[in-house]
Amino acid sequence: MKRCIPILLLSLVSCQGWFGDDSRLPSGRDDHLKGTPVTPPEETVPQKGRDTTVYVTAVSYPAGIDWVRDSGADGVQLLLFADGEEILSLPVGESHLTSPDPDMHRVCWGHLYTDYSTKSETVVMRDGKEIFRFTGRESLKGFCAMSEDYIVTLGQNRDGDGWTLRKNGEEIASSPNGILLQEADSHSFPSGALQTENEHIWFFYHIPQKSWRGIRPGEYFLWKDGQTYPISLPELADKVFDLRVIDGKTVMCYSGEAFPEVRVDGSTYSPGSYENALSWCRLFPTGDGDFRIAGSSFYSEPDGSTALLWDRDRLLKQYSPGEVIGEYCFERGRMAFVSGPTEGFADKAVVDEKTLVLPEESRFVVRRCALLRYGKLYLALSGENARDSESGLWVDGEFTPYNINGPLTGVWVVH
Repeated sequence: MKRCIPILLLSLVSCQGWFGDDSRLPSGRDDHLKGTPVTPPEETVPQKGRDTTVYVTAVSYPAGIDWVRDSGADGVQLLLFADGEEILSLPVGESHLTSPDPDMHRVCWGHLYTDYSTKSETVVMRDGKEIFRFTGRESLKGFCAMSEDYIVTLGQNRDGDGWTLRKNGEEIASSPNGILLQEADSHSFPSGALQTENEHIWFFYHIPQKSWRGIRPGEYFLWKDGQTYPISLPELADKVFDLRVIDGKTVMCYSGEAFPEVRVDGSTYSPGSYENALSWCRLFPTGDGDFRIAGSSFYSEPDGSTALLWDRDRLLKQYSPGEVIGEYCFERGRMAFVSGPTEGFADKAVVDEKTLVLPEESRFVVRRCALLRYGKLYLALSGENARDSESGLWVDGEFTPYNINGPLTGVWVVH
């Protein structure tokens, strides 16, 4: 089973070697898990004769525990389900080197990979068994399992600035002050801050510029295939929201004369300025060579923040004030999203303009709990005993409850 890779250079980057020829991406057809955001045309639906498995991760609390308010309770288990059946249960806690936090576990090729930061080390495990550890406390913003004995991580220092790239825990490259741009919490970019396509690997980072006027955009860099390239910023760029490679082109979303603006390989687009300042924007590949820009205004508006969606040319959608978009999902031009009345809750899903009502009092705990795959929308929804709601998997309008007291933290579809 295979997946992805990366590294870095520059005066402020230390580099201890390159992976060599064997570092190239092996051939394989599951581009979703490999990290490529574009679904191959021949695999828009699963091929005949190939089984599809739906994996779900969850955190289970003892009966009677309010997991929202008492997340530090004893007797907590990290669970892995395959097609609704529990196949792995790991005790959570410092003595077990396992965390319930969603950003510290993920599924790769049917295995549950976890990381845990002690007071001085980071420990990586597969299915509850340690595979390596290293000195330093890192938050893994990029994770690639090329095989069971070939793991690449891209970690941000938990105790300050700086990142480190590692192969099986061994340092390959690092920066003492670089900051990675993305989180590892969305299926739009399954490898997190890392991106891969064919045999190429890349990621972006920046070095903030601090002055008496505050923190300015600073310097931005692309690392690709062992080389580091500076990214020039537009003259009036005040803040860079997101920076990705989409369909072979470098795409930057930033605030300039308009909110937002987009630069695609040197060409600038102003898709329509929003009258109020934006708190964030993110780029989403649509799976057909294009992209969308999702953003939100600041919460200080009278009726709450406003969610917005653009393409490179125009504003496509301005949602009702206060409606919170949990996640957008795209597959070969199709779009779906999940939304709710407040952060962390979901009450409806919209697939190709069709609105579907979700179970009442459903929580949506992290972006990777939504996945549009092979024409179906999968949502891992979380319920609360105190609200008489259940945790379970919602697939195209059908809800299957999971008999646990706790949140579902992700869904993956593998074939």
